Amino acid sequence: GMITPSSAEEAMVPAAKLRSYLCLSISGTMIAPTAAAVAALEPEIAALAAQKATEQDKEEIVRLCDEVENFYRAGKNHTKKDQAFHAAIAKASGNSVVESLMPTIHTAIITFVNLTYHKLMEETIQTHRAVTEAIVQGDSVGAKCAMIMHLTYNRQMLVKMMQERKAGNKTDDNKE
Repeated sequence: GMITPSSAEEAMVPAAKLRSYLCLSISGTMIAPTAAAVAALEPEIAALAAQKATEQDKEEIVRLCDEVENFYRAGKNHTKKDQAFHAAIAKASGNSVVESLMPTIHTAIITFVNLTYHKLMEETIQTHRAVTEAIVQGDSVGAKCAMIMHLTYNRQMLVKMMQERKAGNKTDDNKE
């Protein structure tokens, strides 16, 4: 059924637990749990934003989506713009719990962008655009699916990089 604001907020109840879990995983070197925790929330945030975004919210999300793309293509550091894009979606969701989690989500984005820099340019641009269009059209299912897609690309890239790093460590050991 439809996610009503109250049921969505009930779904957000373990926020304090999640926040401590996120902070814990960021302060350590564990990036995967952070990404997983953020991934659990972001599609719901996007779905809520599609239902609640004002015209002003939509304009802001579109503007930031364009800016991330322009920065990315120009080879400029797009991290701050990427954060602002996700923050605008969170703000549009109208959920105060989500807004309080944004600093933590930002940290995850920074970590992630620094790790995968430029490896996912096209995927990021395409999925950001899909999320944006769904929110503008008020399509909460579309927004949720597009955000899941965005996070799936990110997760796959992280897994691949971790595997490569493990493989790299093994070959380093053999050289000694």
